[in-house]
Amino acid sequence: MTLVDILWYYLFKPFGVVFNNNNKYMSKTIQFFKEVIAELKNITWPTRNQTIFYTIIVIIVSLIVAYYLGLLDNIFKNGLNWILQKK
Repeated sequence: MTLVDILWYYLFKPFGVVFNNNNKYMSKTIQFFKEVIAELKNITWPTRNQTIFYTIIVIIVSLIVAYYLGLLDNIFKNGLNWILQKK
């Protein structure tokens, strides 16, 4: 049983949707799901090593950005405190 058959049986059939060649919207919907399934079969998923490598890169870059933003925040906080204490 394909995904299209499952969608048809559980989503459309209980509501009395009749599928025939005259129903162009239903035909387009079925065609859309068939194309989605065909495209999903063409996906090239990354390997385990690639996923681990890119995850580590994202964590490192996130830590660098967090440190940079924290440093700037501290500089601006101290600068603002210094300016306000001068008055």
